[in-house]
Amino acid sequence: MDDLKKMISSTLNEKQKNELFNIVLSD
Repeated sequence: MDDLKKMISSTLNEKQKNELFNIVLSD
């Protein structure tokens, strides 16, 4: 999971990351 977060961090900006994590966490 940490590796996935690092990949996401390097490709998405903060707003997109927050939106994506909110979706993942609320699923």
